[in-house]
Amino acid sequence: MKTKGLLKGISLLLSVLMLCSVVSITAFAAETPEITVSTADASIGEEVELDVALSNNPGIVSATIRIKFDSEKLSLTKVEDAGVLGTSTHKPEYTSPYTLAWANDTSTKNFTVNGTIAKLTFLVTDKAQIGDNLDVTPEYDYDNYDIYNKDLECVSFGCPVGGINVVEKTEPTQVPATESVETQEPTQAPATESVETQAPTQEPATEAVETQEPTQEPATEAVETQAPTQEPTTEAVETQAPTQEPATEAVETQAPTQAPTTEAVETQAPTQEPTTEAVETQAPTQEPTTEAVETQEPTQEPTTEPITTQAPTQEPTTEPVETQAPTEAPTTEPVATQAPTEAPTTEPVATQAPTQKPTSKTDGNVSAEKKENTLKVTVKTKSIKLKKLRKKAQTVKPITVKNAKGKVSFKLKDVPKKIKKYVSVTKKGAIKFKKWKKAKKGKYTLKISVTANGNKTYEKKTIVKEFIIRIK
Repeated sequence: MKTKGLLKGISLLLSVLMLCSVVSITAFAAETPEITVSTADASIGEEVELDVALSNNPGIVSATIRIKFDSEKLSLTKVEDAGVLGTSTHKPEYTSPYTLAWANDTSTKNFTVNGTIAKLTFLVTDKAQIGDNLDVTPEYDYDNYDIYNKDLECVSFGCPVGGINVVEKTEPTQVPATESVETQEPTQAPATESVETQAPTQEPATEAVETQEPTQEPATEAVETQAPTQEPTTEAVETQAPTQEPATEAVETQAPTQAPTTEAVETQAPTQEPTTEAVETQAPTQEPTTEAVETQEPTQEPTTEPITTQAPTQEPTTEPVETQAPTEAPTTEPVATQAPTEAPTTEPVATQAPTQKPTSKTDGNVSAEKKENTLKVTVKTKSIKLKKLRKKAQTVKPITVKNAKGKVSFKLKDVPKKIKKYVSVTKKGAIKFKKWKKAKKGKYTLKISVTANGNKTYEKKTIVKEFIIRIK
């Protein structure tokens, strides 16, 4: 008997232990981190919004999540970031798989937020059929460090499937009825019967309270006027039809806002009336005149006086200084060489033509503008092996430059603090890592500024690009 009791006790103890283990396993499963996409019903041609959410988040600083869906039956039309995971760099094209990305490499604290992190709006296309269950699935690559924390450790999440159930288009909540709803037309139907039961609210008493029974005693007078609200009358009520009776008074002055007047108001039509005064001088800026304006044409008018004194720089002397004499002997004739190069005419002053002839040289004030530099820059994500980086320096080239005009230079920007003293950029745009014995796996987002200095034809141009280096 004692042996049987002992066996029963052991069996009971084992049962309790098994129950506890099941409860602990269930509790552990309930705390598993998950990335979820909500589920919704929608009809063909209808848009519906799905939530992308985190639950049991242990803490992360960077996440890259890909959302897969059937692009023939679903069309992604809108993406709205919830703004709870820091800096977002989501994919600009709404194609499948669509990439949601958050990068906070310099953050010293993890983001432990739970709940909605983004909202996706889908349109059910006409290629879907009623009854289709269209999956919308979140995915990520654990081994590629798609999700990691501030210590550069990968974080694992479950990814259950969400999606859209295609249903028939719902009809209006209220269908117009063909049945007659007579009860709604008149609130109270006119009754020909006597309504004695409604007259007294209390049973009649033997006391003289007759005045309280009916609010209005029945009268023997004809009360037919209560059936129609207004009985037709024989009186002439035609005056109520038109709001204003036609009047015999002349009210024509109200038709035009201003009555025509006999006063001459023609002066308001043209802003300025033509005048008999001669204003022809306003047409040409300068009218030809008969006055002698020859003094403006030549800088010096010809004179009949001899100006031999001006010809030689020194007066002739009696001494034999023939070599110093004027190259041409002075004459009493007017110096024709000093006359105007063109004889004065009565025509309009030709000397007012441009003082400088146009030349083919480019004026400094009208210099041709430089063209925009055709510099193009593209970047790619590059990976470095952790084992190799711990042994020696590593170089990758994630930047490609095309069609640059002028000398090209490179400069790194916004380098994460953890790698700042190990990374640099070469003159040719390659990214160089020094030997890093304590390097850890991780994904690092950097920015690079690429400048083409231009030349005589093309202007200077700078492009800033963001790229990712993975150490794995």
